[in-house]
Amino acid sequence: MARTRKAAVEKKEEGSDVDESTMDGMDESSNLPPKPVESMQRKMIIAKASTFSTPSSLYSIRHPRLNSACLFHLSKTSCEEVFLLDDEFRCLFSGDTVISDGRARILSPFNPIFLVLPYLEKKKVKLNELCCKLCRLLVHPAVIGFNDGQARYEQLEEILVDEELPAIERLRENEQMMKELEKVADKTDVCDEILYKLKEKKALEWISGRFEVLKTALVAHAKLHDSITRDDEVVSRYTFGVLSDHLSPSMAAVVKEHLQIKDAPQAEAAPEPLGMKRKLDDDENLYGSAMPPAKMGSRLMASRIQLIGRGMSQPTPFGKRMDRLQSRIFNEVVLPTDTRSHKMVRVMSAEPVETKEQLSPKYYPNLPMFHYLTKLVRLHGLFFDDHVVFRQVQDELKTIRGKVRSFDRPSDKERERSFVARNEDAQIINPFSVLCSLNFDRINVVSYEMKRATRIPVKNEAKRGKSEEDDEFNEKEENNAPVKNGEAKDLFGRPMLSSGTWEQPNHELMIFTPHGLEHRAKVAAFDMDGTLITTKSGKVFPVDTTDWKFWSDRVAAKLRNLHEKEDTKLVIFTNQKGLMTKKVDKGAFKKKIEAIVKSAKVPIQVFISIGDARCRKPMTGMWEHFTKEGNGEVEIDKEASVFVGDAAGRHKTKDRERKDHSCADRLFALNIGLRFETPEQFFEGKKTDEVWGPVPFCPHDYAKTERSLLEPKDAPLPSIEKEIIVMVGFPGSGKSSFSKRLERDHGYVVVNRDTLSTWQKCVAAARDALREGKSVVVDNTNPDKESRKRYLALAAEMGKVPVRCFEMNTTMHHAQHNVKYRMLYRSGPDVSSMVLRMHSSKFEAPSLSEGFQSIVRVNFIPEFESEDEKKSYFQYLVE
Repeated sequence: MARTRKAAVEKKEEGSDVDESTMDGMDESSNLPPKPVESMQRKMIIAKASTFSTPSSLYSIRHPRLNSACLFHLSKTSCEEVFLLDDEFRCLFSGDTVISDGRARILSPFNPIFLVLPYLEKKKVKLNELCCKLCRLLVHPAVIGFNDGQARYEQLEEILVDEELPAIERLRENEQMMKELEKVADKTDVCDEILYKLKEKKALEWISGRFEVLKTALVAHAKLHDSITRDDEVVSRYTFGVLSDHLSPSMAAVVKEHLQIKDAPQAEAAPEPLGMKRKLDDDENLYGSAMPPAKMGSRLMASRIQLIGRGMSQPTPFGKRMDRLQSRIFNEVVLPTDTRSHKMVRVMSAEPVETKEQLSPKYYPNLPMFHYLTKLVRLHGLFFDDHVVFRQVQDELKTIRGKVRSFDRPSDKERERSFVARNEDAQIINPFSVLCSLNFDRINVVSYEMKRATRIPVKNEAKRGKSEEDDEFNEKEENNAPVKNGEAKDLFGRPMLSSGTWEQPNHELMIFTPHGLEHRAKVAAFDMDGTLITTKSGKVFPVDTTDWKFWSDRVAAKLRNLHEKEDTKLVIFTNQKGLMTKKVDKGAFKKKIEAIVKSAKVPIQVFISIGDARCRKPMTGMWEHFTKEGNGEVEIDKEASVFVGDAAGRHKTKDRERKDHSCADRLFALNIGLRFETPEQFFEGKKTDEVWGPVPFCPHDYAKTERSLLEPKDAPLPSIEKEIIVMVGFPGSGKSSFSKRLERDHGYVVVNRDTLSTWQKCVAAARDALREGKSVVVDNTNPDKESRKRYLALAAEMGKVPVRCFEMNTTMHHAQHNVKYRMLYRSGPDVSSMVLRMHSSKFEAPSLSEGFQSIVRVNFIPEFESEDEKKSYFQYLVE
C-alpha cells in the first residue's frame, strides 16, 4: 500500500493525470466505466446444504391456495417453495465484489403432494360435471344426483396437465411425490400402466397426520404467545391457518370440517379497540334475560312449559329434546306425504298460538301427541319400507279455526290394490310385543294412486261397527301376505294363507315352489324378463315390482295349455343379481313372483340366481339343482323339453328395434342340451329362422382341436444359456401358468408386477437373477413396444443376453372365458371386459426388429384336477 501511494505521488509530480494501466482498460473514445461482467450477476439464496447436491432448477408451478404461478425449486429428491425477502435499498459484499441485488431468496421445503392434490381434485370434479351433462340429456334433471367421491383412474401424465404452467409435469420425476402419492390416491395396474384416482378418505387421513406433526412442531419450536398455547382449541385453529396456506379453498373447507376446527369467537376475532371506555348502559346486557319480553302471547299453553323459567328465548334441555323430536317426526313422517296429510298430522301434533296482532299462527308441540307419534316412528322403522307413510284415519277430524278440512277414509276405488309391506330385516323383532302398547287390534296397508299409506283403526272401532267391505278387504290382505322360509305370517306372527313355499339352498340361489306342483318328465323352461313378462311402463328396466305385465296376451293361455293338455312341467330360470346388490328388495320381489304365478293360474316352479357364480346363466348351476333335487325322482326328457328366452344374441334388423343385450339364454340351452326358441317363435308361432350372432369363443370346438404347446414345435425349451423370456398376452391368457411351469421344471426366475407392483422393481429383480447366472421369465402383459423395450435394454446392459418373446396364442374372448373359469375353480381375481379391451387397443404385435432373438407362439392347454372341472371348462361361461 505504501509503494502504491508513493508511485502515485511521483506520477502526480511529473504531471501525469492517470495511471497507464488504467488508461489501457478504458475506451479512448469514452469516459464511461467498464461494462459489468456477467459472472457478477449473482443472487443470494438461503437453503439447506444438501439442496444443490443433485441437478435441479427453478420452475413456475401453480400454487394450490393462490391458483396462480409461483416459483418452486425442484430436483429428483426435493421440492422447495421460493420466498423473496425484498428490500429496495440493499446490496451485498462478496469478497472484493459488490452484488447489487441484495434481496434474499429462501428455499422453504414444500411437500409436492400439496401441489398434486388440486389436479387430482380437478379430475374428480370434471368427471362429475361430465356425468351431470350426460344425464341431463337422458333423464329429468330433478333426479340427478352424484356422490362427491366419483372419480376414474387415469395415468399420471393425464392428471398432471396444465396448459398455462406445463412445468407441473416435472413432478413425475420427483421421488418424494411418487413415494407419497399412494397415501392420498388409489392405485391400480391396467395393462402394465399405473393409474391413479383421488381417494378423499385417504387424503383427509394424510392431511390430518400432517396437521398433528405441524401442531406439535409449532408448540415446541415456534415460541407462540401464551394466549395461544394455553388453549388447545386456539392452537388447533392457529395450526390450521398455517396448513391452509398449502391447500386449495375447496379442500381447506373439507379439511376444516374433518378436523372439527371451530371458528374464532367474536371477541377473539374482533377484539375491542384499546382505550375505549365501556358504556354505562352495558348493565342491560347482564340483566336483560330477567326482564319480561315486550310482547306476550294472548294465552300460555301447557305445552310451552319447556320455555318457562329461562325466558322465551332460552329453552330448557327438555325443550331442546322436544324440538329435535318434532323435527324428526316432521322429517320422517310428515314431509314425505302429500300436503293434505301434512296438514292432518300437524293438527294432531300441534296447537296454534296466535299473537295479539293475529298475523300468523305459531305451532307448538302437544306432548301426549308427540309420544303417540314417536311410537309410529318406531313402527315405521321396524316393519315398513321407506315408501310407507303413516296416517291415522278417523271418520271425523276436528278443524281448528277452519284452516284444515276434514279428512275422509279412502273410497272403494282407492282400495282396489292392497298389500302389506314389510322389511325382511325386521323379522328378528317380535312385532306383537311392540304393538301391544299402541292399543291397535290390526294394521292394514292401503295402496292407491301409486302412493302407500296405512290405516290403523283403534280398538273403539268395534263400537262404531265394522262394515262388510272391511272384512272382505282383510281377507284379500291375508291372501297377499309376505312369505319367508316357506311359511307366511302376518305382522302379529299368526299363520296366513300363501300360494307356495320359498327356500334358499345356498347363497346364490332362491327357489319358489307353488302348492300343487307335479313333477313331470317333459319340461318347458322359460326366462322371465323379456320372455314371460315385460314392463307396463315401456321402459327396459321395471320402475318397481308392480311394473309388469305378460309379454303378450297369448302367454297365460299357452302356459295353461302346456300344463293341462300337454302334461308339461313349467319352470322359470332367471338371473336377478340386483337381489345380491340390494338394488331390489327381496320381500317385494317375492311378492312379484307370487303375483306372476297367481296370474298365470298354473303352478310354475321358479329358480332365481342372485349371485355371479355357477348359478348364473349361461352356467348350469340352476339346472343341475333342478335335475337333482327340484324334480323329485323323475328323469327329464331332454328331447321333448324346450327352453324359451329372449337373450339369444340376435342382431338389430328392420323388424327388431334393438339387438339382444346378450346371448345368455341361447348358450344356457346349449349347455343343458335343450331345444331353444325365442318368445316370438314359441308364443306367436313365428316360422322364419332367426339370425343368430356368432359365438365369439366356442369351447366345444376348442376341445376338439389338437394343438402343440409351442409353435414352432422345435423351439428349444429351456435354452442352453441364460436368457430373458418376455411373455406377451391378455390377462387370463395363461401366461402365469406357463411361467410357473418354467419355474418348476427348468429353474427360471419369474418376475411380475402382481408381486413387485412396479416395472422398475421387475427390472431390478431380473438384473439380480441374471447376475446370479439364472434365466428370467417376465410374466406381464407387455402389450406394446415401450413395455418390452425395458428388458431388451437390460439384456444389452448385462452383456447382450439373448431375449426371446413368447406370445400367448389366445384371443380376447378366450381370455375372458379363462378368467370366468379361474374365478369359479381357482378363486382367481376378476378381470373386467374393459381391461381386456384396453389391452386390445394398446396391443402392438412383437417383431424381430425390436431386438428379439426369436418369437414363439404358446397355445393354451388347460389342466384339470377333476372331471367336473373339465366338464365346466368346455361349457359356455360368458354371456
